[in-house]
Amino acid sequence: MDVVSAIIPCLDEETAIGQVVTAVLAHDVSEVIVVDGGSRDRTVERAGAAGARVIVEPRRGYGRAIQAGIAAVRDDADIIVFLDGDGSDPAENIPALLAPIVAGEAVFVLGSRIRGPRESYGWNLEMLMRVAAVRLPAREIAVGQRRRIGGMSKVSGNFVAGLKAAWSISVTFVRLALELRTSRGR
Repeated sequence: MDVVSAIIPCLDEETAIGQVVTAVLAHDVSEVIVVDGGSRDRTVERAGAAGARVIVEPRRGYGRAIQAGIAAVRDDADIIVFLDGDGSDPAENIPALLAPIVAGEAVFVLGSRIRGPRESYGWNLEMLMRVAAVRLPAREIAVGQRRRIGGMSKVSGNFVAGLKAAWSISVTFVRLALELRTSRGR
């Protein structure tokens, strides 16, 4: 049986994180790592109480949290699953996401929020571009997205945060596109 580690980056998600961790552990996940980006509420306490191993990443940012989580996974982990800590990613889709990897059909599977019922959300742009650039076998599975169980979005509904996110996504896209284009020419 494959060893599956789940990484959940979060910030101020005390209302949802316990339910998220419990739901993820119900799907044959070997470990749940919650990477907290400096929550000022009881996120860390509730994540630990639900069975997660909590890593505190003192520098804020989704990418930093993902990197800290990857560095913390078990040495024998075969598969890594990423979910948001606000309850918007339905954990019951984990088996469908794992199936193409377990069957040897893909090494990367993206849960498509677009193809399922959804609300507005962000993109994991850099991960997608890197997978595409090295032509790894990949799949996209319709997973949809739920409303948050609790907490507030750090981006949606906040004009300045939305502009900053759009700027960051655009800069990341251009930087990575140039980097990948240059590396292909070598």
